[in-house]
Amino acid sequence: MMKILLILILHSVSTCISYSQESIKVIKTSPVADSNFKPQEDSLKTLPLNLDTTNKSEKKNLKKDSTLYSSYGYLLNDDPQYNKKAPIWRPIVRTILGNFFLAALNRWIFGFEWSKISFRSVENNFKNGWEWDTDKFRINFLMHPYAGAMSFNHARVDGYNFWESIPFAFGSSLMWEQFMENTRPSYNDLINTTVSGILLGEILYRLSSSFLDDRITGPDRVLREFIAGILNPARFTNRLMNGKLTRVTTKDIYQREPLQFSVFSGVRNMNHGTDFRNGDYSAELAFNFSYGDPLEVRKRKPYDYFKFRFGLSFGAGSKIANNVMGYGFLFGKNVNTKKTGILYGLFQNFDYWDNNIDEIGALGFGAGLIHRINIGKKSDITSHFHLGILPMAGIKGPLADSVGERNYNYAGGLNAVIESSVNIASIINLSASWYLYGLHTYVGSTGNYIVGIIRPRIAIKLFQDLYLGFEFLQYGKDGYLKELPDIHARNNEQRVFLAISSGYFGIP
Repeated sequence: MMKILLILILHSVSTCISYSQESIKVIKTSPVADSNFKPQEDSLKTLPLNLDTTNKSEKKNLKKDSTLYSSYGYLLNDDPQYNKKAPIWRPIVRTILGNFFLAALNRWIFGFEWSKISFRSVENNFKNGWEWDTDKFRINFLMHPYAGAMSFNHARVDGYNFWESIPFAFGSSLMWEQFMENTRPSYNDLINTTVSGILLGEILYRLSSSFLDDRITGPDRVLREFIAGILNPARFTNRLMNGKLTRVTTKDIYQREPLQFSVFSGVRNMNHGTDFRNGDYSAELAFNFSYGDPLEVRKRKPYDYFKFRFGLSFGAGSKIANNVMGYGFLFGKNVNTKKTGILYGLFQNFDYWDNNIDEIGALGFGAGLIHRINIGKKSDITSHFHLGILPMAGIKGPLADSVGERNYNYAGGLNAVIESSVNIASIINLSASWYLYGLHTYVGSTGNYIVGIIRPRIAIKLFQDLYLGFEFLQYGKDGYLKELPDIHARNNEQRVFLAISSGYFGIP
């Protein structure tokens, strides 16, 4: 397995080195990228739920107008006739009402002490200024980004585009920090809620669009509305209030991209150290989404390609949400040849690791490169390479002083990701991922951390879209602290799973 891991990582590195030479050759021969590269036929299947009800003959006709439709026959933008931009006051009012509703739940249902606000608490917030708070890790690095995603979508579902919706995530967070808590406003909440809320918000908006289809009725329509509502509650309430839940149209009205979807279910063992089977067992359920074709030559815009993973674990002492990972394309271009496909540009990422051993949360931006080379008709090697800046992160570590519920440091730094996948005849998939974080703490115990996570995996197709697989994770953490002893920790984790995949079973 380690030899396979090294081969895959070396392929990724060689891809990055050869990319510049290859792209120069393409540019010299033609000012327009060669679009002859075709992804594997089975790599872009949509969900078996039959998300898109447009028949093949309709799609063939739609492809003729490349200004409106992609090469797959999907709308490149939401139809403005059926998704009109609402007056600016409407998403503003919904954002404010959403904050008041959440504040009421916290105060009268959950009874949180910090939710008991008054005019005096608001005055104190403005008087005392901002701080780095001491809330739990999952609150700051998962719940706040989710709240920001809902605020972002108050505008997104009212007809505002990606860029126009960003101020709503920021404004909602600013309002919450200054008015809706009796504790001082915090820098970390404003950053996490806004920046990571934008990423999660656009991902949830795009995924919910993949399920919605206003052309159909009956049980299929109810199921679609239910799934879209679970993914994006802000969109569900908007559709309910505007009568869109029961609206029937004669054509597709939402932007779509090819969607690959996998569901993992199995058993994981999180070890205390590097020995096998000496840790805690738990059941796991994970969802992987790959949205869009990164190798389709077209005019690009934010998040027409992204990957998103959400992992849950169930067992004594386990964290329910143990791993949430996502990165989305912001801008860049394709450079394709007859045998290879490449997408490069700027990406945004969100990383959340939370288990019995460690806690790491990070948001960042950086350069990314996606490369695929076809080997025959049904085999290929796909690689992703990302190198980015992390303006804010959280990492579990010893603290010199007690700081309430916080057991982690606030930090910033750099991260690198290499992922490679070998698809063999659509029967066997070998993949490996390597995540590297270099962090310097700026709130907490002064020092530097280097964290590396390696994740090799093998999956074998049993029949149709059902796979049996094994995954191994190796966690390495080194901390060099100024006031406390250094940290050198190694832990591993094993997972055995069954997976149902709707399409290309590649990089997780």
